[in-house]
Amino acid sequence: DVLAHRVGIMDGGQLKCLGSLEHLKRKFGNGYELTVQVDSLEGAEAAVSFLFETYPEAILVEARQQRMIFTLPYDSTNLADLFQAIQVASEDPATGIIDYTVRQTSLEQVFLRISAM
Repeated sequence: DVLAHRVGIMDGGQLKCLGSLEHLKRKFGNGYELTVQVDSLEGAEAAVSFLFETYPEAILVEARQQRMIFTLPYDSTNLADLFQAIQVASEDPATGIIDYTVRQTSLEQVFLRISAM
């Protein structure tokens, strides 16, 4: 991600897009990726309920035992509000949240999405 200021993506010998990494991630990415770790399977249900109530536009992408991955759209997600809401929820034992991470769509995901077009 840090090798260039502008990136061009080619597929089949044709230039598909050109722009800064931030521009490409916003235009072709899936949004922010929120990974939540919970203390139990019961906690997973409480955490999912909390996240869908707080962020109705969230999409549960993956759920495996006590780890869940959600995507949140860039447009309707304020990072400061997201961090505050998740931090408050993680301090409430009823939600079962013990750890969380938030990250942008990776450049690899952008490449895969553009090549699938």
